[in-house]
Amino acid sequence: MRGMDTPPLYEAFKKRLTMACKERGLKQKELAAQLGINNTTFSHYTTGTTSIPLGLLLRVADILQVSPVWLGFGNQETEEDALLPDEQYFLARFHFLDNRGQEMIQAMLEQEYEHARKADA
Repeated sequence: MRGMDTPPLYEAFKKRLTMACKERGLKQKELAAQLGINNTTFSHYTTGTTSIPLGLLLRVADILQVSPVWLGFGNQETEEDALLPDEQYFLARFHFLDNRGQEMIQAMLEQEYEHARKADA
């Protein structure tokens, strides 16, 4: 696959991996080091040049504290964990924002949450 565009499945995997790393404050290079593999090899897994072995996917999910099903395929393990369509809509857009945009949304959300909590009290 060298020289070709990244297949959509791997592009989605890379986005979920990037998101999970960001949430844990880990760079992909640091994750590769924790896994005991070099960054180039790990990069091949995220671009689809090489398929990621199941055992390695399970270790990545464990380190990042996410579901291996979600990490590999984007599916939730149970219906209870699944996001509603409106939540998926807003979450997808949130992940495309830069840091400044995400911080603005988080600040506004916290403010509105506190307002709603006080109103319910």
